[in-house]
Amino acid sequence: MVLTLVSSLLLMSPYRWDYLKRCLTHWFNGSLNVDENEEFLTKGIRPMLLMESKGHALHAFVNQILQASASGNDTVSPFKLKTPISLKAGKNEIAILSMTVGLQRTSRSI
Repeated sequence: MVLTLVSSLLLMSPYRWDYLKRCLTHWFNGSLNVDENEEFLTKGIRPMLLMESKGHALHAFVNQILQASASGNDTVSPFKLKTPISLKAGKNEIAILSMTVGLQRTSRSI
């Protein structure tokens, strides 16, 4: 099972701009219900989470547990994150924190 999250399908909170740290952050939140008879649960297979970002870094959380982090740079844009995640039967909360830092030449309209 491959889980691909598309930002337009997730609830996007307003961005936060921190002038002191020069950091732009976005939280993307969503949930997914997993049936207890799903094949990946019964066989002990971990689904894959695929993310692509044009920011500088991101953290992926499932059920409030950090699953993975990834980062890019000015020469590699966008960067990708592909990681196995732990899902349980029932409701699973997924949160992605996307960050762009130290941008002196980028507008706040990202």
